[in-house]
Amino acid sequence: MKKVIIIAAGKGSRLGNLTKDLPKTLLQINKKSILDHQIEIYHKSGITDINIIVGYQSHKFNNRSEKIIHNTDYEINNILESLFYAEDIIKDECIISYSDIIFRLEVVTELVKDNNPITIVVDTKWKKSYLNRTMHPVSEAEKVQFNHEQELIKIGKNISLEQTNAEFIGMLKLNTEGAKIFKKFYHTAKAKYSNDAFFSALSFQKAYITDFLNYLIYNNITVNCLVIEGGWMEIDTPQDYNNAPNFFVKI
Repeated sequence: MKKVIIIAAGKGSRLGNLTKDLPKTLLQINKKSILDHQIEIYHKSGITDINIIVGYQSHKFNNRSEKIIHNTDYEINNILESLFYAEDIIKDECIISYSDIIFRLEVVTELVKDNNPITIVVDTKWKKSYLNRTMHPVSEAEKVQFNHEQELIKIGKNISLEQTNAEFIGMLKLNTEGAKIFKKFYHTAKAKYSNDAFFSALSFQKAYITDFLNYLIYNNITVNCLVIEGGWMEIDTPQDYNNAPNFFVKI
């Protein structure tokens, strides 16, 4: 059974007053929250097992029908640690997603068809979305380099533009084997790096998923890239939020 895990514990502080009293994923775009835009796409894809990891303003999720998982340490950890509050359901086939992205149906339908153990979604037309994105510069993009077989070589904000093939959109899929690999290496990394820097993160507790993907590659684990050309948008700043309604005009 396919399931989705949406990581929505953070505050989204770059959105300023917009998230003063509301989690970023519950911001309304065209009278529907970012989260509900996501869930609508998943339902259209035939996925109804939706799990949401919450932290900041968690009571705002109280009346939802999806399974809610609480990251009680969201103020001191980061997205990788947040994800593993859902460790018990990281099994079988599952899609893992950031909570601050909107995307078209075909992004999910293509990912559902992918049978690799670990696959991340990457956008090769990513530079277009940065043309007038002054509040979120290219230096903030989670850039990706992959080889001719679309296998990940490295990922992160510190990759040079010359090496960059695409941008990670904040969505990945694990099959049963991939889920086992993900959990095994997470615990190995946590034991080894618990008090140390972990790739780009100052500590394992503050690590991003991109840091963990680099760790998998370092350990010769293949991470495949599903290439898309647009069809998604990140909402990270007030400028992004103001532009978000235009995303739906283009459908």
